[in-house]
Amino acid sequence: MEASIQTLLSRLVTGPTFLLLGQKLDESGDVRSGRTAAVPAVAEPQGDLTANYERLDRELRAEPVPAWLSEIAQYPWNGVFTSRIDSLLPDVFSCDWRRVVPTAQAQLGRHPRSATELQLRYLFGGLGLPEDERPPADMIQEAETRARVAETLNTLADTLITPRGAVVIEGYDLDDWLTPQELFTFVTRLQAGQAHLFSAWDALREDPFVRAAIDRGVLSAQTHLARCFPSLRRLAASSGLRPGGAWAASDLYRSATPSPR
Repeated sequence: MEASIQTLLSRLVTGPTFLLLGQKLDESGDVRSGRTAAVPAVAEPQGDLTANYERLDRELRAEPVPAWLSEIAQYPWNGVFTSRIDSLLPDVFSCDWRRVVPTAQAQLGRHPRSATELQLRYLFGGLGLPEDERPPADMIQEAETRARVAETLNTLADTLITPRGAVVIEGYDLDDWLTPQELFTFVTRLQAGQAHLFSAWDALREDPFVRAAIDRGVLSAQTHLARCFPSLRRLAASSGLRPGGAWAASDLYRSATPSPR
């Protein structure tokens, strides 16, 4: 068990824990696993862009939810921040013990760390949100949106995570709307052991901003998060750690912990 995974476990136990979900749709580092949906570029003409946004949303809703996304959605996150724009995510994260509150507003709502009233924050706007919270329709709106993204991530780093918490990054790749430079600026506001990048393939690790964050010790790089959950369960059970918050009631911990005699 890598030391960074043990560090992550301890932070999962103490919390709060947030998920930063990127736009990557497949599980492989070099093959798109047959998925055809692609996030449009904002530089497209407005009419084409709107149509392509709608096409992306339809295609994603028509495809099965990837197994890795279904797996990590089970965890009782204290908040989800995403560069995705599709309207599928609220359905993915909703369950009988959790209500999902999707928003693209930079301001904190009530209960900003609630695992049972989960705030799903669309960094670049969402296709299922009100008109003033939709993805950018042109390059001017994109510039304004990026300013809001920086504000939102600063709030996550400075206010929400706290010194005991962690942010888990999954589904991120070099062509994400959240650029490696923006990711670097965000994670350098955190302490060592707080930011964990999963699905970190060689090309991603070799990016100069990602590499600098890893070298500075503010970002650890791992394989798929979903594949780490069994190890996290076993380590939690063997270590006798008692999680607080919603994890105590979740299947992720309960399935690994022996029943009291």
